[in-house]
Parts: sequence; structure tokens; C-alpha cells
Amino acid sequence: MPDQIAPHPQAISGGGTGTLASVFNGTDGNGVWQLLVVDDTAANSAGSNIMGGWSLDITAGGTFGAKRFTSSDFDGDGKTDNSVYRPSNRIWYQRDSFALRNRFTNFGAASDIPVPGDYDGDRRHDLAVFRPSTGQWFILGSTSGFQVINFGLSTDKLVPADYDGDGRYDVAVWRPSNGVWYIRNSNGGGTPTLRSVTWGTNGDIPVRGHFEGTNGADFTVFRPSNNIWYIRNNAETTSRAVNFGATGDQLVPGDYDADGKTDIATWRPSDGSWNILRSSDSIATTRPFGASGDVPSPGDYDGDSAADLAIWRPATGGWFILNSGTLAAGTSQVSLRVDVWGTTGDTSLPNTYLTGQP
Repeated sequence: MPDQIAPHPQAISGGGTGTLASVFNGTDGNGVWQLLVVDDTAANSAGSNIMGGWSLDITAGGTFGAKRFTSSDFDGDGKTDNSVYRPSNRIWYQRDSFALRNRFTNFGAASDIPVPGDYDGDRRHDLAVFRPSTGQWFILGSTSGFQVINFGLSTDKLVPADYDGDGRYDVAVWRPSNGVWYIRNSNGGGTPTLRSVTWGTNGDIPVRGHFEGTNGADFTVFRPSNNIWYIRNNAETTSRAVNFGATGDQLVPGDYDADGKTDIATWRPSDGSWNILRSSDSIATTRPFGASGDVPSPGDYDGDSAADLAIWRPATGGWFILNSGTLAAGTSQVSLRVDVWGTTGDTSLPNTYLTGQP
């Protein structure tokens, strides 16, 4: 049978090497890939064939970790969506960044606590609530559908995250009475397994994040009595204590320098200052943004793998976002984005990813 010649894209003259970042940054690389091989020599020569076998190796690098853990990304485009939960009517209001559309979904019941996350591993965050009265998690998976999981007590702090590194959020709680983290590992959709880690003491605030840069979330608590962050890596082989913050600060951890690690950070309502300890160089930075009464809601709103400073103002429903990857026209300053979404009494969903809820 004669060779079948299919149409192909324009080849790059002279070959060479390059990166895929300019084309695929911020997109999902899953799917079918095709390799085009072009013989651009003047004439055939002995041994000029690939009959002996060939391979194509694609190495994911850069800030993949930061992109993977984008908060409140309900449409799967790698960007945080403006989103709120309204307890009065149990409706989730989402403004998707990908299609620029608004979605309204009724899910939950009175007194439920929103715990959104990507529980089914499809890179879209799912609607989920915890019901303290019964210790149940109700999850509406964007791919897997509805499920109910019994896990935790009414007094537990809620810390769902990807602890087993399989790309799915694991149901997890931290118990103040004994300082134990209880985790239901999803194991890639297989049979769940239970894990418990003792870290922290009553009065601490559990913090979610990947402070050490591994696939699995770490175990971190903040102690208000001395303003120290106690961080234990996912493998439980190392730990460290970092003094950062002041009385009255709110915790706003996030990957602000796009190095794939969660940075220690606080927001100070008294002066609206963001205080960030960058993991990439251990330099502390301060920037005023927001005012007392605002709700800090950091996230990667522009899809550049770096968390953006953002606040939500309940009094007006206003979102004020400093897009770290977008410069204002004709300046060297990052772009300010202003939006209106939500009202007094709503819960900012990006804010729920910061510490153990409630």
C-alpha cells in the first residue's frame, strides 16, 4: 500500500530547539499529540531514516505546581474566578473567566460551610459543602457527579487539599482538641485510604498550602500567641518555624512569586497592607491594598501562575484585583481590575482556600 501523505503544518526551516510555553502557557496539555518529522536535507544518505525507533519526550517544568493549585477555578482555564456563596439562598454565584459567563447553582443547606476544590481531578473546581450537624461532605463533582462522604466532627477545622499528590482534593480536617490532621486520601480515584498526622495544638490556625514545593500539601499551623508559622513537609521528614505577622493579621498564603511554592503572607486590616515572605529569595515585601472591612481574596486571576493581590468589598460587592501578569497601558505598573459581583452577607470563595474553615 502506498504511503499516505496527510496535510501538515508549516515546518520550521533549519530545525532547532525551543519551548512550548509561548503557545501552551495557561492551557491544558492533555489530549492527543502528533509529531511531524521533515527530511530537509539536500539528498538522501545512508542511514537517514528513523526505522530503528524514535521517541518524543516532553518535560513539564517552570511553575506547573503553581498552576495546578489555582483556587476557585470552576471553568478549568487556570484562572481564579470571581465567585461567592450566598448562605441565605444556598446559591453559588460564579463569574467564569474563560467564557465570561455567569453561573448560578443552588447547592447546600442552611448552616453548611463551603469547601470547594477539585475533588475529581479534572482541573475544574467542584461545588462542595460540609454539614457540621452531621459531619458530612456533599460534593458535586464537575466530572464525577454527586457524592456524600462522612468525615469529621462539628468542631473540626476543614482543610481539604491534595495531600497524596494525585491531582485531586482530599477530604481532610484538623482537630483542635488533639492537634491531629485526619485525611481521606483519594488515591487517584481508587480505594481511599486514611492518614493521620499530629501537628499543632489547640488555639492554632491550620493553613493549607504547598510551602515546600512538593506535589502533596504540607501540614502547617499558625500560632497567634507568638505569630509563628509551624511547617511540616508532606513526607513528615522536615519541619521549620517562621516568625511572620502581627496580632490582628489575617493569613493570606499563596504563590506570589510563581516558583511553585506557597509563600507565607498576611494581610493587615488596620492599614490594608499585604506582607509577603517570598519563598524564592526569602525577601519580605509590603504593599498597601485594601481597607478595613474588606475580605482578602488572593488568587491567580490572570493565569500567569502567580497569586494576585485581591480584595472583595462586601458593602459594595466590589472586587479589586492587582493582576501581576498584566501591565497597565503605557506604564510599568501592574493592571488594576475592578468588578462587581456579590453582596453583603455573601462568602468570598477564593477566601475559603486560605485556612481551615470555619
